[in-house]
Amino acid sequence: MGSFKPVFASGNIAYYKRNTVFELSSEHLYKLNYGALKIIHFNKDGSSRIKYIIQTGELFGGLAYLMHGKKVYTEHAEAMEDSELSSIHIDEFDEYLRSLPDGYRDFMEAVGQRIIKLERRIDSMVFGNAQQRIINLLLEYTKSYGAKLENEYVAPNYLTHKEISTLTGTSRQTVTKVLNDLRKQQKIEYNTREIIVHIRRLDNTLFGLE
Repeated sequence: MGSFKPVFASGNIAYYKRNTVFELSSEHLYKLNYGALKIIHFNKDGSSRIKYIIQTGELFGGLAYLMHGKKVYTEHAEAMEDSELSSIHIDEFDEYLRSLPDGYRDFMEAVGQRIIKLERRIDSMVFGNAQQRIINLLLEYTKSYGAKLENEYVAPNYLTHKEISTLTGTSRQTVTKVLNDLRKQQKIEYNTREIIVHIRRLDNTLFGLE
């Protein structure tokens, strides 16, 4: 992602306070300079579902570039904490990629990382039971957005029970039961502030996450 810093340094800067919801342009790419964002989709009935989370330094909006600005669907973002992001038009980004020897490869690698995460989630949804799906989500989330301290991952908790249920295809009641069971077994610590996953105590995870 380092090779994209110069082009985003010359882009537009926007600041969003925590809990602010805003629409993403289909003609721009974004880079989160600091903070954390949820990418969400609003349903026709006004309800919403979380799609994925963006962490500091991450590039997003890649579909806009791949679709040459064609609006496939409307995406929104919600700032989970005070956040700053840079944006550039897809034409400017394309011109920049052309100037780099490995520009397109680096960009596809960045897009590929998100595809890999989505494939893992699909595998978990298809082959895992409810507990395994939730465990794998917690592992991937804390591994991606937290820090490793000896035999545990520690991450700020930006996920509600409803969002965990959406991301794992389970009910909120199931999420509550599984989280309570995991806490009783001292495999995780979960509260409104942070999530701690004790890696070595989880013996039934799937799909290469550990």
